[in-house]
Amino acid sequence: MDKILLAEDTLITMADGIQKHIEDIYIGERVSSNDGYAHIVTKLAMAATNKICVLTTEKGKILRFAEGSKIESNDTIVYEKMNLDKNEILTVDGTEKISDMHTQEYKGRVYAIYLNKDAYIIANDFIVK
Repeated sequence: MDKILLAEDTLITMADGIQKHIEDIYIGERVSSNDGYAHIVTKLAMAATNKICVLTTEKGKILRFAEGSKIESNDTIVYEKMNLDKNEILTVDGTEKISDMHTQEYKGRVYAIYLNKDAYIIANDFIVK
């Protein structure tokens, strides 16, 4: 899997600056990216999972995603297959240290967003793809 499967309550920053829960986004809508462009959502994939990873930064930002996800941020792999490869991640406020990462039980859906161009998205103020 190349995409992050984000928890259903993840807030995605749209091209107009508002934030929408990932489960409320539709194909054809535009999301904001850190490259300054808006990118069109071409596909949304949904899955169910019973475990989720929770990544927290020192400033308290939280990103929840399925265990099998791969997270890239700032042109480096931060997380893959239950391994934190870096101790920092890029957010809208700049680079932040990761203070905790653990798994927990989860009985919800996870979603992946596909865009018309390979680009970073802003999810819960994290800049990831």
